[in-house]
Amino acid sequence: MLKAKYLPLFFLLLHSVFGLSQEQETKRKKFSLTIGTEYRITPIIELEPGLVTRIAPVTFNTADMLIGPSINYELGWEFVKNWSFNFSHSLRYNFVYNERANVPNNLEITYDKPIYRLIMDYNFYIEKHFMLSQGKSLYVRFGTSIANTGTRYATSRILDIPDVEFGTIALANNGNFTWYPTNAALGYESNGISFTGGIYFSTQHEFGTTTRPNASIILPYFNLSYRLKKF
Repeated sequence: MLKAKYLPLFFLLLHSVFGLSQEQETKRKKFSLTIGTEYRITPIIELEPGLVTRIAPVTFNTADMLIGPSINYELGWEFVKNWSFNFSHSLRYNFVYNERANVPNNLEITYDKPIYRLIMDYNFYIEKHFMLSQGKSLYVRFGTSIANTGTRYATSRILDIPDVEFGTIALANNGNFTWYPTNAALGYESNGISFTGGIYFSTQHEFGTTTRPNASIILPYFNLSYRLKKF
């Protein structure tokens, strides 16, 4: 047993060790800023093959609208060691829909005008890291997204009603192709460089058909990113 005269020294040593540990934990950088690029590949869609859904006079193709590259930035908060809450915002300029138009002075001839927009996605997810060695880790993430914002459309049709005075009716159709998929992924990080593979999936969207309005969409993606700063 420790002699009584050594007890003050022992408690002083314990205080120094725990105090240093708490100070290091307090100074641990808990926030991060990351930039990256993402590529969405052909979606796995349980819709009729080759189907183009029509919303007269707008036509769209789900795959053409969802796939393609984007750039993004990400903010992370490590609320517990190796656990973080992350927010990312991605931007891409992509095809949205075809607008059905008439050739001037000849209403019987139509053509499709492709409409492109700046499309944005907002992702919120929890990420867990499993450390392999200094600066290297595997991680899993799970969360939700607000995807395809900026895809609003507005259409109108003129209907003539015979045998009725002023029998012309304008029908307006407004909407958008925003959807709210779940986001799940696996990734590997080495000294701030991360490679992620994951999927967006949902049954709640505006890409369905009259026969299968809630068909599942699974959209695979790959992401390459670099952590700019921890603070």
